[in-house]
Amino acid sequence: NSFGLGDLTVPLRYGLDLRGNQRIERGSLQLGIQHYSDHRFVADYQNRSERIDWIGLLTADPPTTGAPLSSLVWQASGAWAADTRALAPFLREARLQRAVATLRWGSREIPEDRLSPAVQAADDSPERRFFYPQSLRLPDLAMSFSGALLQLPGPRPVAEPPGVTDKPTLVAPWDAGTPEADPGDARAAPEAEPLRPPEPSAPAVEAALTSPSPPAPWDATVSYSLSPSLLVDYTFTDATWVVPQDVDFGIAYGGASARSSGALTYGTRVLSGMWSVNGSLSANAQYRTLFSRSDEVSDATWESLERQAWAFNAFSATNTVTVRVLPLRAVSRLEKSSVSYQNSILLYQSVFSEVADEQPVYRSEVVRWDPEYIRSHQVEVATVYSAAADQTLRLSASLPPLDERYAAQLALRFAPVSLAAASAVSLADQEWVFAPLTSTVTIEPRPALRLTNALSYNIESDEPLWWNRLTFNRTSFVAGPVTGQLELQTVPGAEWDAVNRGWTATDRRLRPTTASLAVRHAEDFEPLWRNRVVGSVSGTVGAQANLLRFTQSSLTFGLATAVRVHQFLALQFSASSANLQPYVYIGPLAEKVGRDRRSLVVDLARSFNFFNRRDREESAFNLQQISLSAVHALEDWDLSVSYSGRPQIVTEGAGPPRYEWRAQLDVSVQWRPIREAGTRVQVSEESVTISSPLEGER
Repeated sequence: NSFGLGDLTVPLRYGLDLRGNQRIERGSLQLGIQHYSDHRFVADYQNRSERIDWIGLLTADPPTTGAPLSSLVWQASGAWAADTRALAPFLREARLQRAVATLRWGSREIPEDRLSPAVQAADDSPERRFFYPQSLRLPDLAMSFSGALLQLPGPRPVAEPPGVTDKPTLVAPWDAGTPEADPGDARAAPEAEPLRPPEPSAPAVEAALTSPSPPAPWDATVSYSLSPSLLVDYTFTDATWVVPQDVDFGIAYGGASARSSGALTYGTRVLSGMWSVNGSLSANAQYRTLFSRSDEVSDATWESLERQAWAFNAFSATNTVTVRVLPLRAVSRLEKSSVSYQNSILLYQSVFSEVADEQPVYRSEVVRWDPEYIRSHQVEVATVYSAAADQTLRLSASLPPLDERYAAQLALRFAPVSLAAASAVSLADQEWVFAPLTSTVTIEPRPALRLTNALSYNIESDEPLWWNRLTFNRTSFVAGPVTGQLELQTVPGAEWDAVNRGWTATDRRLRPTTASLAVRHAEDFEPLWRNRVVGSVSGTVGAQANLLRFTQSSLTFGLATAVRVHQFLALQFSASSANLQPYVYIGPLAEKVGRDRRSLVVDLARSFNFFNRRDREESAFNLQQISLSAVHALEDWDLSVSYSGRPQIVTEGAGPPRYEWRAQLDVSVQWRPIREAGTRVQVSEESVTISSPLEGER
């Protein structure tokens, strides 16, 4: 095959996949370039492991090949963070989050009349398509800045006490380095002095002086954050590129998009948070413009692009504030109780409205006492009583101009019992509407023993009996490896229609809908053969019953095991099966739908009769999936053998759909890289370091 590289014809197929990652001080650089002579290069040459569908070779189906490439990407990117310690706290972060340049390539088919006779005669020739540049993004920048503008009362300066720093640091006698005195020297026995406490060491005094200071009676902070971004993109004139020689990297038009979001965060606390105010004034702006229009862009296309750019331009400013009071701070059991008020208001926005005289018109809107501008307006009272655990009653109200809504939440926990309940009432069309009362009760005397009940109760129902007001109830339990669940819902019932052989709906009321029971167990075997062999096995047995339509019930079985022999073999096996007709083992249910009753034991035995295909097909126990894999270590090579199979529904012509077993056997031999050939190169401003496992560094 020959391929065009600009005006040059290259008589071969080539591929380049270059990846690089370089760490720099406080940042990193990445480079990724992939370019191929044709869209089939990766599928033909880079999938070096041979995966053979042995069963497919016996059929008339053609072998499957890898998917061709439809696009390529050239990209260089980087990130960097400045050292702002000298400017803290006014500038705590200055970060270049991303700096990216991206060139995207698309794939296009060459017209039949522009192909050579040899390519036209070939079967799926790779020369039928070529890659062309689609778009360029240069640059794509995103930055972030943050810091504190005000911090009161600020950090307390540490005063150095006089005379402390002049004293030498205490040194242990065994580290003093004083020569041992001669017992015969008279100077070795000075006169005894009265005992006195040692002088405090400088580190001890410094630690005492830098200990946390008592909380200030009030504090206030004002901080900021700013995140600007810029994107410049170019679209190429690729509409006229029919063959590779037409690619001239001509620009159809360019566009520049800028975004910026910022926030001014403020807060104050009085008496260690007994009263606090926190808020944020945020603004978001975005702008787009077009440039470098070529003659190949039609007026209609340019007008559409301009309208999209004008609609992109927008600006908005929002303020959010929360006031929180802890009125019972002095009562130890109720100190976490609080009263809070929160609102979020859209102060100003400018958005695109229409086009007049071929120019954009923007609509400016200032805050009004209207739900369109008042995003959140609510008050909340939380009563928290600390006894054994936090017992909480939370009342919240959504206030005008928003739709009025009042909600209550209760959370109680006295081990091993916990309770959570919630409900709400809202005003809609001048009528109060109650939301269902929901509750969850959990009893957990041990981690592996738990009983849970969750329900939903219709407060507005006029049913005389309370259980008819339940719309939902689920009871579940966990007892070691056993789990179970029973669910009730207010739904229409179902009755079997023997004539039409289907289910018909009946009256709507509370009735059991589903029930399930499962047993799961996993076991790790003790290491064998001098700890060289380890293994595990896990199994699952489950039953799911549809209490409305018993024909939709099932039994499921699952088994998984793994065995690993050190530096020799890794073996894994898993299988799952299901029985979608468990009702045939219950006489009245089988007779109701016109089926003969079966024996569970006989049916299960038939499913394991590997010497009779008909028995296995007639059994209601069907294998859903099976997989087996083995990896054999051969020092420098790994031999892998895997088998997987599952039933699939196949429809042929006008005949009824039927199940067919689809299996795949994969055999691969993979070469391990030679450890001694691994070389690592590190380049810095001062030196070049080359290291390998054998020679070390040089």
